[in-house]
Amino acid sequence: MQPKSQLWFVPPGPGPEGGCTDQELRWGAALPQSRRQQYWRSRTALRQLVAPLLGHDPRQLPLHSPPGLAPNLPAGLGWVSLSHAGGALLIAWSPQPVADAALLPRTRAASACRL
Repeated sequence: MQPKSQLWFVPPGPGPEGGCTDQELRWGAALPQSRRQQYWRSRTALRQLVAPLLGHDPRQLPLHSPPGLAPNLPAGLGWVSLSHAGGALLIAWSPQPVADAALLPRTRAASACRL
């Protein structure tokens, strides 16, 4: 049975450690310091939340997620969306295409987080 769509709110604060791939670590290292930690934190959180749904180890999840581009999974693994504001993250996964969470009006996104 395929998992149902999921939406997670990750509050601001220190993120989980050690979840990025070697490629994500290299991409992050090339970013300005102000963006580096945000990039690593968001990719680690995305991996740690989505991988168990799909039966993967977080670091082995075949996620393609370079900085500045929408993260994506190979065909058959569903769709992901990632948005960040003020240190908080909104992460979505669905077996069907999902809209970019960053396009939601802020009041609607805040309402979704309170569910």
